[in-house]
Amino acid sequence: MVYTGSLGGGVPDTYTIRDDYPESISAGLNGAVLLAVSRTDQLAVLVRARHFIHREYFGTLATVSLGGGAPREILENVEEADWSKDSRAPSGNEVWFSGATSGEEYCIRAATLSGKTCTMYCGTSPTMIQDALPNGRSLVSSEDTRASMEFVEHGQGKATT
Repeated sequence: MVYTGSLGGGVPDTYTIRDDYPESISAGLNGAVLLAVSRTDQLAVLVRARHFIHREYFGTLATVSLGGGAPREILENVEEADWSKDSRAPSGNEVWFSGATSGEEYCIRAATLSGKTCTMYCGTSPTMIQDALPNGRSLVSSEDTRASMEFVEHGQGKATT
């Protein structure tokens, strides 16, 4: 099991629990916040994460092996991310994330592990990715005057509630 927690009220960090040792052990990522785990045991994390509101953080999107190593930074100012699971990237070598550049609405974007990005979907209000589904759709939330959830067909520019 891999999770992010604030053990003892300290700074959030990523921890693991193994079958053979059921105590929480720091993953050694120095305060990184876990966003997603790929089917190949790669972690999508936020490094230099800054608390935004509630349980939300902004930071630099990075990937790192669950087995250890240093996080490899991909993109700054990211809030949420998930590994793609659709036919566009069957190997899982693409991370989908929510983010905005200065003065722009939050959009769902994709980044390859080399850092190349593309915009997948932009809503009419701040849009956050919640999950990437195997059929190429994502569950996203929209934060306007009311909370809503939508399924987004990536590259189609349309959403269904």
